Parts: sequence; C-alpha cells; structure tokens
Amino acid sequence: MENKCKRCGQVFRNNAGLTRHTKDKHASYYYGIRIIPIALVIGTIITFLYFFGNITLLSNGEGNTPPENIFDIPFPVVTGEGLTSDHIRLGDLGGRPIVLEFMLSWCSNCQAMAPIVEEVYKEYGSSVLFLTIAGSQSGATAESTAEFIRTYNSTIVHVFDEQTKIFSHFGVTGTPTYLFFNSDGTLANTIAGEMTKSAMISEITKLS
Repeated sequence: MENKCKRCGQVFRNNAGLTRHTKDKHASYYYGIRIIPIALVIGTIITFLYFFGNITLLSNGEGNTPPENIFDIPFPVVTGEGLTSDHIRLGDLGGRPIVLEFMLSWCSNCQAMAPIVEEVYKEYGSSVLFLTIAGSQSGATAESTAEFIRTYNSTIVHVFDEQTKIFSHFGVTGTPTYLFFNSDGTLANTIAGEMTKSAMISEITKLS
C-alpha cells in the first residue's frame, strides 16, 4: 500500500514515516483530523445531556407543577377566639349573590367599614352570602384578626388568607376591597376603598 501524503504528494516507505511527516509539515491537518471526531463525540454527549436534563426538569421540576386551583383550597375560619378547625372552600360557595370583603386587621379604612358591612349583612340575612377574606400582609395575623372581630362584634364569617392566595387570585392590592358576584358566580363589580351603606346596598340590588 502506497504511503503517500495527501497534502503534498510525497511518498514514504512506511506509514510511520508518513505520520511523522504529516505531524511535522502539516501539523494543523494532522491534529485537525484527530480533534474534530473527538469534538463531535463530546458535542453529541453534551447535547444529549442538555436535552435529557430538560426533559427531566419538565417532567419532575417545579417549573411544571400545575398551579393550585384556588377554589379547591380549604381556608381556615377565624373567629373572635382565633383560628378554628373549620375550613371553607371558595368552590363550595354559590347559589346566591356573594359579597367578598378583603381586609387587614390594622387597616383603618377596614375598621371604619366594619359597622357598615355588619349592618348590611344583617339586613340581607341569608339571601346574600357575605364572606370576609382576612389577609396577613404587613404584620396582620390570625390573632390580630380575631381581635378585630371581637372589637367590632362582627358576625360575618372570616377566613384567614395567610399566604394571600385569594388576594393574589383576584388581584386585590388594597384594603378594603369588595367583590360582588351574581348567584351564577360571575363577577359583577369590584370596588376598592370605603363605601357608604347606601352604595353597598345599591351594588347588592344589582346582583342576580
């Protein structure tokens, strides 16, 4: 077999001589034909690991964890005595108009609204469902919420949204905020800030 250099055509008696010649005279070619296959193999391994890693992440990683259904989460009821073992799921509500009140125990506007909301609640009785969502932002706690309930003699059911999941779901950023729902669950109106008793009643009379 002829040992001929593919770069310059020089002929050698054996393969060893051809190898030394190629290495000395055509170094870039000599090392190139050896490095490129190795690089291709390494590139293939890296590509495999990259895509395999992504598949694992998508299958088991937190990034693919299904979001919680806010309507299936049990939220604890808080009374004037503190947190109770009772829970309420938003998904269990319905069949009648609903007023959701979002409040914080230290909120002065919420405190001013407490007697008004209580009066409206008592006037409508069981024909309209009132539910207060007590948040935990900026130091509000279940204990301070219980104190709020005691102070204002509130008889409305309060649930404690410790991780502000209900606040976030409905995009509530300030308190008090009132959401008015029709009996079929559709949101009729959202009002942020204090309301007069007549204004709140007016919103409720629009509900179906």
